[in-house]
Amino acid sequence: MPEQSLIKTKAVEIISDYMGEDTAKMYSEFYQTQSDDVILVSITQLMTEYVGDVQTKEILENKGLINKTNHG
Repeated sequence: MPEQSLIKTKAVEIISDYMGEDTAKMYSEFYQTQSDDVILVSITQLMTEYVGDVQTKEILENKGLINKTNHG
């Protein structure tokens, strides 16, 4: 089994926390074949639609997926 990327692991944790384990499992399977860049874009878009831009930035910062200089 291939090693999971840290970005994938954190993205799936966020999805689980906010949308539940079933949704997280679905995204985990989808993310198996995706690059870290695609996963980061995906989790950003998904969470922005779910909780809004400001809260998404806070969530991603807290999980270490982005830092304050990566967005404006």
